[in-house]
Amino acid sequence: RDGSAEAPAPVTAASEDFEKTMVLSSPSARSHVATCSAHLRVLSGSTDYPEYRLTKLVTTIGSHKHATVKLTGWFAPSSTATITCRHDQTYWINPTRVGKKILVNGREISGDQELKKGDRIEIAGVVFRFELKTHHQ
Repeated sequence: RDGSAEAPAPVTAASEDFEKTMVLSSPSARSHVATCSAHLRVLSGSTDYPEYRLTKLVTTIGSHKHATVKLTGWFAPSSTATITCRHDQTYWINPTRVGKKILVNGREISGDQELKKGDRIEIAGVVFRFELKTHHQ
């Protein structure tokens, strides 16, 4: 090598790999990542784990190999939803594909929906309970 450093490849919004390193430019952004702490508990349906810790800014749900919450089964869609932890420590679920029904507490959502402690989420035949972890739990 000639000692010159290569520039990192730009990150695009279309990227499905949320596992890559994220550059956080401010102390408040760095502290925000550590405060995301919720769980999805599987109540029924087929996934690879019975419970998922939501510690990242963006959690992906689907059967794709890079999905955080992996749906299993023959007809599991590759990508169905994302759950985002926002800077105010609220969690929001958003469908990623048109035509894939997502229910929160029995009601179909079509866009961003804020999640509250105890919410029941149904995606592709899998039922989850959203559990928000506080510092006292």
